[in-house]
Amino acid sequence: SGQVVTAGTSGAPTWAAGARRSTILFGANTPNLTSGTFFYAAGMAGGTVAPNQMLLPYAGIARNLFVEVTAVPGGGTSSGGTAVCTLVRAGVNSALTATIGSTQTTASDTANSTTFTAGQAWSIEVIGSTGSVGSTGFAPSQFHGAFEYEATA
Repeated sequence: SGQVVTAGTSGAPTWAAGARRSTILFGANTPNLTSGTFFYAAGMAGGTVAPNQMLLPYAGIARNLFVEVTAVPGGGTSSGGTAVCTLVRAGVNSALTATIGSTQTTASDTANSTTFTAGQAWSIEVIGSTGSVGSTGFAPSQFHGAFEYEATA
C-alpha cells in the first residue's frame, strides 16, 4: 500500500504514506577490460548491452549511483586512465555517471537522476579510458555497486 510505520505525535506508531524506495544492487566477476567497454547488471557482465540488462517493473526515478572495483583503473599511477560508469536506460546512456579515477577504487554520482517507465531495462556501462586497459592491467576481479530507485507509479 506504500505506507510506512512512523512515530506519531504521542510517540505511538502510526501508518503514513511513504516513498517506495529500493536499493538496486549490481555486480559480477569481471573479465579484463582490454576491449574498453563492458555492461553489468545483477550478476551479469559482457561486451554488449542487450543480454546484460534487467527490467524495472514500476515507473520511477533512479539516483545516487555508487560503484566500486577491486583494482584501480590506472594501475595505481596518476597518469593512468579512468573507468566511466553510466546507468543505461533502455539502451541509452543517462546522466547518472560515476568516474573512478586512476588511483581510486570507488566513485559516486549523487547529483544526477534519470526517470524510467514501467518495464524499461537498465544496465551499467563501464568504459575504461586510454591508460586503463591493456598494459596497465585494469582487470578487477569484482565490479559492483548500487543505485537508489524510487517507484512513482
